[in-house]
Parts: sequence; structure tokens; C-alpha cells
Amino acid sequence: MGKGSFIPKREKMSYIDGLISALKAGKRDGRIKCGALGLGKTNLAVLNFLKGNGFDLVLRDTRAGVTVPDHLKTCEVYLGKSAFDNIDEDVLFISPSVNRNRPEITSLPPSVLVTSDCEEFFKATRVPIFAVTGSDGKSTVTTLTSAILSASGTYAPAIGNIGTPYVCAQNADAYVTELSSFNLEYIKPKCFAAAITNITPNHLDFHGSLEDYRQAKLNILDNTERAVLCYDDPESRKIISDIKPFAVFSTKAFESELRAKTRALHLYTLENGFLCADGQRIIGINELTRREDYNLKNMLCSIALTGELASIDAIQNTLTSFKGLRHRCEHILSYRGIDFYDSSIDTSPTRAASTLNSLNRRVRLILGGRGKGLDPTVMREPILKYASAIALYGEEGEKLCAWLSSDAELSQIPYAYFKGFDRAVDYATSNLNSTDTVLLSPACTAYGEFISFEERGERFRSLIYEKFGQKP
Repeated sequence: MGKGSFIPKREKMSYIDGLISALKAGKRDGRIKCGALGLGKTNLAVLNFLKGNGFDLVLRDTRAGVTVPDHLKTCEVYLGKSAFDNIDEDVLFISPSVNRNRPEITSLPPSVLVTSDCEEFFKATRVPIFAVTGSDGKSTVTTLTSAILSASGTYAPAIGNIGTPYVCAQNADAYVTELSSFNLEYIKPKCFAAAITNITPNHLDFHGSLEDYRQAKLNILDNTERAVLCYDDPESRKIISDIKPFAVFSTKAFESELRAKTRALHLYTLENGFLCADGQRIIGINELTRREDYNLKNMLCSIALTGELASIDAIQNTLTSFKGLRHRCEHILSYRGIDFYDSSIDTSPTRAASTLNSLNRRVRLILGGRGKGLDPTVMREPILKYASAIALYGEEGEKLCAWLSSDAELSQIPYAYFKGFDRAVDYATSNLNSTDTVLLSPACTAYGEFISFEERGERFRSLIYEKFGQKP
């Protein structure tokens, strides 16, 4: 371990500047018409940049009720069923969650350049990139990796899905970015280091099959100098056996076992109460605030990604100060012995099961939202073990209600279905005893009623504070 010096100091190329300049070169009048399909965080950032530079803009979203910012309402706007009408833009930035196999997109003429902020960023950027993907933990790993590198003297901000949008990224020594399977469906990014935290069923409504989802994740490894993989994850173990990774991490196997079973150059493990690098102790877990198994894996992954660029002090200071991310099993309130936890980020059954197991206590559980076509069976045993009551809401909540009722054991747990989120929270927080715990771990996306899991988590927090007399 110890800070290296081989990352060069380079300025980031402005990818949109380069893209627009190239497009302008082919336009006689110099006017470029730019569209954005999907008005989420990243595309709104792109639109703001383009508007500030005088381009003709078109806003599109398949959601009829999406809010268009006031300063963009003078642009062409197509919402709901009209989202794909009259597409004649020179360039169309598409949100990662929009499937490009839709006939409205595949039938577009070659004159329309279909792209995304992520794709253009990777084409243009020349500084080293640390990329993270996986079914779980990628936001935490991205955050920790950025903090460790920056504390070690290599300024490496988090950009993309979390942190600063790609278009807003400032000059840096390196970047750390979280990539979803949506991003990786269309790109094989060139990275200095790339990690897969794990691969479990997710987003099957988008990808169609687990194999297609898995392949999207594997695209992150095609053009990386350093592959970092988790030995504890069965799907990742298949990859480890086929390649020679830069690093492998595990909280289950010791360094000696990994040395015998993998060809990895470096091994990061949990041994005798310590996080270790190649058998050398880095930090004791009794010094950490977050000691859940999934967070210990996230920490090991971050240490493995940063490698010799990280100083021991930077690692220790970052990990001891880490209190977890917002909306990830976040303790938001204790009220007369009752605890309230927000894990709105749990958008899959696997993630909800992990949270239930890690919390390891009886809970009044809130499930629901919009599903991803995933089997809820992975939650069955944790729910039987830990759920004292269940509040269900939204589109998928109705299906989960049917799943509970069809199971002789699960149906013995008190449960109720509500169309709206607020009423589900009210049910989960009614008639509480002093030893109760209320947990929002929805196992579904927030879409439908909310625009993001963050918005859902903030709504949960507000309802709890409002009901129990606390200030937000």
C-alpha cells in the first residue's frame, strides 16, 4: 500500500463541446437541434449546459406528468404518448433507462445521432477512470473510492449516476463513476480500473433475461487495465476462474485460500477481525461505525480499486468516518424506544433480503413500488424470520400481496395493501410498541409515484417526522 505517482495530471476534455463542434462542422447554418429523451438528473444537466450555449432544444419524456423546469418550458416539449413524435433532432441524448430497442428509436433515420452523456464522456475523457458496477453496493464503493483517492492526494471526484453529472465534471486527476447495467448495455468503457461488486437478478424487465443482464455487467471489464471482483459472489466467481484479475476481495475466504484458488495479483480479505491487503492488516472492524457484511465487502472493494495509489492513513480515516449513504439502511429516528430505518435504495428483492438479514431484528416492513420482473422468493425466509407486519403499496405491492396470500406461512404475518405510499407508511407506523422497528425496504423501484428512490426516502422521512413530532 502507499500512494503511487503514475496517474498523470491532465485536463478533462469537454465532451459536449467536442461533440457539438463536430456536428456544427457538417451544418451549413451552424444551428444544431438537440433533444433529450428522459428528463432525469443527467439529461437535465445536459439540457442546462446546451441552453446556456444557445442550442435549439427539444424535451421528451414518456411520463405524461413529469415536471418541466420553468426555464426550459419555452423549448419544444413532448410528453407521455407524444414523447416520440416529430423526432428531427441532430443529436438525441437518451436516458439510460430508455430501451433503445423500441421501434420508435430503431426506426430513426441515420441523420439523428442517438447517444447519451455517459457514452460521449467516455469517448472524450483522457484522464484515468475508476468504474464501478454491480447489483448492490456500487454507490457506496464509488463514494469510498473517490474519498480514499482524494485523501491520498489524487483528486478523483465521483461523477455520473451519483455525484456530479458528467457534463458538469471539473478538471481532475482521475474520476470515479458508477455505471448501471443500463449504461453498460451500450458501451464497453475504457477504464483504468473497474469493479463488479456482485451480480444478482435485477432489471430483468429491461434486459429480458439474467444472461443479458450479466453480459451488460461484464462489458465493464472488456477495456480495463485492472479488473476487481468479489470471490463471495457466485456469478463473479465464474469470471474469476476465466481471467487473471488485478484484485479479488472476500469477507468469507482467507488470503491463503484465495491464493490457492485464484490467479489474482492482489487479495483483500477479512481475517480475524481485520480488513487485510495481501495478508497485511489495514484496519480493525471494531474501529468502524458500519460493520455489516455488505459494507465490509464495499470497503474491501474500494481498497482493492485504489490499490497502491492509496495511503494507509487515507484508507483508515475514510473508513472510520464512514456512516453509510442516505437511504441505505439509514437510521432516521428513535422515538420512545421505536426505531425507524430508511432503506429506500433497496429496489430489488435481493437487496431487501440483505437489509433484513443485516438489521437482524423484528420489523414492521414497507414493501412496494414498481417491479422489475424479479422473483420475490429470495425474501421469503428473511420475511418469515423478521417481519412482524407488512405494509404494501403501488403496482408491485399488489402482486406481492397476492404472493403473501398464496403462501401458507407468509400469509400468517399481518399485512395490508394500499394504492398509495403515504397510507402504507401510516399502516406500518400505527399502534406501535416501544420495542418496534419500522423499516422501509421496498424491494421495488420508486417509479410511478416518485421520480427516484431518493424522493421516496425523503417522503418517508417527512412522514415519520410529521407523525412523531420531530423536525425534518
